[in-house]
Amino acid sequence: IRLKGVLHKEGNHWVPDSINSQGLAFNPAFLNAINTLSHISDVAFTEGNAGMNFELRPGTAAGVMQTDMIIDSQKLTYLNQLPAWKRFSWPADTEVPGANLSWVSIQAGTRQYAEIPGAWGWIRLLDKAVVSAYPGVDSSYSLSWKAQDGRMLNYTLRTEAGE
Repeated sequence: IRLKGVLHKEGNHWVPDSINSQGLAFNPAFLNAINTLSHISDVAFTEGNAGMNFELRPGTAAGVMQTDMIIDSQKLTYLNQLPAWKRFSWPADTEVPGANLSWVSIQAGTRQYAEIPGAWGWIRLLDKAVVSAYPGVDSSYSLSWKAQDGRMLNYTLRTEAGE
């Protein structure tokens, strides 16, 4: 597999092609991002389809009373009680595809973090998150979005790959 001839895959990692990338400098953060996305893709799209089943579990955050995550009309509401996993399919069979993340803080009513319409709304929302591996579990990731008021909106994502 080649990425326009300047990168190629060695094992599980993308690396600059020594012949075709002469004179090009690659930002290490870019290569890290490409490799992280490649790993997530390998885990999430095990059958090669651009779609996946996964579970989300909301997390607590200082000053946040409620969060609402909607992915392709599938809704997860969290009211600062015992968090529970909810299964999602992406893309889902819906007439209203997109992703929406909102929260209620102690000081204000419902506030919108993002409302991203379209079939790729969930992926675009993920792109705005800080994503890190969940400690000790290969198929789980911590997701955090920094809201406009500085509060963190936290979730854990786990894939069904079981790796």
